[in-house]
Amino acid sequence: MIVRSRYISDLGVNGVEPVIFVKAQRRSAADVMDDMFAHLFDKQVEHKGYVKADGTYVAPHGQRHKVKADPQKPKDPRGLDLAETYAADPALATRARRIATALYDEVGRPRNISRGDFKREFLEGKHADLVAADIDAEDAKAVTAKARVEKAKQDAGDLSAPNGYTLRTTNTEIHLSGPFDDDLHARIKRAGGRWDGVYGGNTKSWIVPIEKGSALKRIFAKWSPDEAAMQARAVKKRADEIERWLGYVESKAKEGWLYQNGMDKLRELGVTDEPEYAVRMEAAKARVQSVKADKEKRKAELWAEQDKQDKRGRESGRGVSAKPKPKPKPMPEGHIRVSVGQGYGGRPFVVGSTIRGPQDTWMTVVSAGKQYFREDGMSFGVGADEGYIFDATLRPATAEEIAPKERERKDSEDRATIRTKVKTIAEKVVSEGERPVGVTVPEGRTILDDQNAYGGGSWWVIGPDWIWYVRNNGMDGDDWSRNNVRTGGAGAIGWRVPYDATIDATLRLADGMMAKVILFFPGGCLCRV
Repeated sequence: MIVRSRYISDLGVNGVEPVIFVKAQRRSAADVMDDMFAHLFDKQVEHKGYVKADGTYVAPHGQRHKVKADPQKPKDPRGLDLAETYAADPALATRARRIATALYDEVGRPRNISRGDFKREFLEGKHADLVAADIDAEDAKAVTAKARVEKAKQDAGDLSAPNGYTLRTTNTEIHLSGPFDDDLHARIKRAGGRWDGVYGGNTKSWIVPIEKGSALKRIFAKWSPDEAAMQARAVKKRADEIERWLGYVESKAKEGWLYQNGMDKLRELGVTDEPEYAVRMEAAKARVQSVKADKEKRKAELWAEQDKQDKRGRESGRGVSAKPKPKPKPMPEGHIRVSVGQGYGGRPFVVGSTIRGPQDTWMTVVSAGKQYFREDGMSFGVGADEGYIFDATLRPATAEEIAPKERERKDSEDRATIRTKVKTIAEKVVSEGERPVGVTVPEGRTILDDQNAYGGGSWWVIGPDWIWYVRNNGMDGDDWSRNNVRTGGAGAIGWRVPYDATIDATLRLADGMMAKVILFFPGGCLCRV
């Protein structure tokens, strides 16, 4: 190798001043000329290559030069001036290309460099200062945003809900529950909150991001519920709801169809006690009967006319006309048509089943059908944008059909009564009874037993001297140190009261009635299957 020490140049490469150039041994006419006249002047070295991260200068014609870095100039501590840093971090490389695109017209175009070459300069670390400035700006923005969120969380913790409203705060959201108010809704919506009503979680509350706590605090400071206005809005909302359902009922009545689901909704809204609405409901029912009667009358007239034509045809020898379908039979006395939308919880009617009809009467399904609406289902009573309308023809149920239904209803009422009695006894035993110290096994007959393999459930033990209520306490997370009753698992907690014949009779009656019924007691449940 020949070291040309006089080839010292002031031409910098990538911000670093070359000091010594090293050439390969291969000689040429230019090399000979250099040797002859190099002592006369310093020669400016032309180069169009690039410098690698290790300091090696690579020229297009194959020459290799060593460049010494200026020891006084420190490198970027994050390695943003090294091509390897971008090659190892795709996200950083994407950021560099984005910065180059944004600054091309300002920095790259004036230098008459292509957009692609400008991006490559960034990826080679030639614009580390611009990349560093972008990263620092983003970090500063993140710090500011974090401080803003922390301030908002602090404000959320200091919030006091307006009168009639309740607040619940999670790690990410603020939930405000209470009467819906148009003005409050508009304010919260502008602050970035939303109303969780019919759709979504259906929590009937406003949900506001936790970082909007400061905005919500300002809203509460400027807004207070107007009781009179809220009451007026509630009245208007109810009136609008009544008008909506009455509109459905009256619209269907014009077609001769009694919209039963709409009638039920109106009864729930209490319109039967308001003369104005009650009159319209009765008028709708009368309209249904009138339309049906008119339809039946027109059918009868058409069939009568058809019969006359057939008679004339037979007399003249032309024969009778073909009838498209059998003559329909009129609906028997007491039969009614009902319908319910799938969106309102409606299910298909089962022919032969006995169900509750209008005015809480027992009716039996004679025929059933359904119709699917692919769109605009709310207008047809589906209760959703699309779904089924289930309809049926009902007749009054017979005494034989009613009897088992009435027995079921009475049994249900009796079970509800006994459930309440047993729950009351359990609460009394827990609050007033004795919880013996130490571990024991109650003696007596075990009833209403619902313990399970997971350490839950409860049961009763009726003995000659004591009546025990025992609650299993062997599940994960239970405090086993409280157990005073031995079981096959971790144990249970037992309370006892002196034997009482009335309690004994009630519990034994419940034990006989509670098949396939769940009883909930304080801290446990009783389930017979």
